[in-house]
Amino acid sequence: MDPLDTIIEKLNGALNSLAASRVGAPYRDLRNALPTVREFNLPTPFGRIRTPEISLPNITPAQLGPERREALKAAVGIDLAQVVSIIPVVGHIAADIVEDTYGERIREHMTPEEYRLFLKHDKLGPSTVAALRAFAGRA
Repeated sequence: MDPLDTIIEKLNGALNSLAASRVGAPYRDLRNALPTVREFNLPTPFGRIRTPEISLPNITPAQLGPERREALKAAVGIDLAQVVSIIPVVGHIAADIVEDTYGERIREHMTPEEYRLFLKHDKLGPSTVAALRAFAGRA
């Protein structure tokens, strides 16, 4: 198993443990008690865009089969590309290439419903979190 697979396995194990632990229930209560900014259509000079919902993520256990693992690895790659993008000129170009390449890999390794949810959640936060939220299967 390569190092990234090991990290992903540990991350998923930690999230699954958190969801099943005594901390999971108070977190869910807090998530339900805090206000949520619902999605809405925002008019812009370029047309209407749909804003993301702003809320704490739902922590639910996720099963990571081979396809989901590959999608999650691609999401990690996209997030790491943000670090490269801070290098003037060339960093932005390199990061854009990485994001486009791994974005396609995410689409290839997710079901259509997972990918729809991923795109919805990716508007707001890191791609890795958006992928995990998509695997939870809830909007």
